[in-house]
Amino acid sequence: MSETFQTKTIKWSTPPVSPTHALQPHISTILIQNANGPCALLALVNTLVLLHDSLSKADVGGEFTPARGSSEVYSESLRGSESSRSGSLRKSGATRDYLSELQKLVRIVNHPNGSVPLTRLVDVLGDLLLSGLIDSSDDISKTLSLLPSVHTGLNINPRFDGTFAESDELLLFRAYGVPLVHGWMVEPLKAVSSLRENDPAVDLYDVLHDKSYEEAQNLLAEALHIQLSLNPKQTEGQQKVIQNSDLVAKWLRTTLAQLTEYGLHHLTYDVAFDNPTGEGDFAVLFRNDHFATVYKYYNPITGVLELYHLITDEGFLHKKEYVWQKLEIQDEWYYDGDFNEVFPEEHSEVTPKADSEDYLLARALQKEEDEIIAKSMQKKYEKSAARAAPPSIGAVDPVETAGTTNTAGGSKKDKTKDKTKDKTKDKTKDCVIV
Repeated sequence: MSETFQTKTIKWSTPPVSPTHALQPHISTILIQNANGPCALLALVNTLVLLHDSLSKADVGGEFTPARGSSEVYSESLRGSESSRSGSLRKSGATRDYLSELQKLVRIVNHPNGSVPLTRLVDVLGDLLLSGLIDSSDDISKTLSLLPSVHTGLNINPRFDGTFAESDELLLFRAYGVPLVHGWMVEPLKAVSSLRENDPAVDLYDVLHDKSYEEAQNLLAEALHIQLSLNPKQTEGQQKVIQNSDLVAKWLRTTLAQLTEYGLHHLTYDVAFDNPTGEGDFAVLFRNDHFATVYKYYNPITGVLELYHLITDEGFLHKKEYVWQKLEIQDEWYYDGDFNEVFPEEHSEVTPKADSEDYLLARALQKEEDEIIAKSMQKKYEKSAARAAPPSIGAVDPVETAGTTNTAGGSKKDKTKDKTKDKTKDKTKDCVIV
C-alpha cells in the first residue's frame, strides 16, 4: 500500500450562534481524490476531520465549548428560541475525549508536505478504533480487516426505504460513529397524492419499499428467465413477476442519479446525522457507487436546512474558493466555504479564460460520466439475453448500475473489471464529482 493522498486546506464556516452573530469560521485540511476516486476511506477521513474541526472551539478561558450545529439552530429557529446546548454540555467530557482521539487523525492529514501515505491513514484509523472511545462492539476484528482495502471498494447494498442491507462493510461507519446515508428512495404511499385503485404508484411502492438494490436486480433476472424460457403458458405468478419487473425497471431508469426528490427531502429533514458526541451535522453519502462527505447546513438567510457535499476532485486542488457542492437532483452548483455560489470569473488564482475552461471541463466530464453510467446500466443482462435467445424474443428491460469505485450489490471482481475499463478510456472519470 504505497498510495498517497494529496491534501487541500479550506476555509469554511458553520452557522452563527444566534441570528445576530456572524458565521463561525474554520480552517481544515482535507484529502483529495487519487486514482481510486471518491472512495469510502476518503469520505470517512474527511468527515471525521470536519467533525473534529467544527466541534473544537475554545472560549477565552480555554475551556471546551461545543460549536452549534445546523440542525439545532434550525430547530431553535422554528421554536423562536436561542436556548443553550444543555444536552451537549452534559456530554462535554465524552466529547473532549473523542475529539482528543480525532486530533491524531487531524495531525496526520495536516502533514506539511501536502500528501498523506495510505499506510499512515490506515494505522491511525486502526488506533482510533482500538481506543475504546468509539462504540465498536459489533465486531472489531471484522472492521479492522476492512481497513486495508477500504480505499478500493466496499460492497454496499442500499434499500429503497433509505436504509442499507446488513453487511460487514456497514460496521466500518458505525465503528467511527459516522452515519452512512443515501437518498435513493421510493416515495411512500402517504406521500403520493390522488391515489386511485390500481394506480402504478401503489403497485411500485408495494413492490419496492421493502427491497434492496440486489433484490430488485434478482426480480429483473427472474422475469428475464421466465420470458426466455419460451413457455407459452405462463402461470399467474410468473405474469405477476413480469409485471412487477416492468415497474421496477422503469423506476430505475428514471432514477439513474440514485437520488429522488423524496429521498432528498428525507435526508434533509428526517435523518439525524448523529455521532458519538451528539453534535455535528456530517455524514457520508452513498450515491452512484461513490462516497462523499455531506454537511447539513442551516441557511440563516432563507431559514431552511440545505445539504452540501465536500468537493474533493483533484481538478479543484488549487482552487481554494471551491469547497462545497449543493446536493440536488440536477445542476449541482459550486459554493465557497461561506456557502456563496462560486462563478468561474470570480476565481482569483487563475486567469478568467483558464478558469472558465477548467469549469466547463469539469461539467463536461460529469455529463459524460452520467451518460456512461446510463448506457452501461443494461449491459450485463442484455448480454445474457443475447446468449440465451434470438434477438426477436421480447424481454424485460433490466437495469444494472455501473460504478467506478464500488458496485451497489455487485461483486468486487465485476467492480475491478469495470474500473479498469473506465481507466483505460479516461483516467479522469474516477475523479468526477457526483
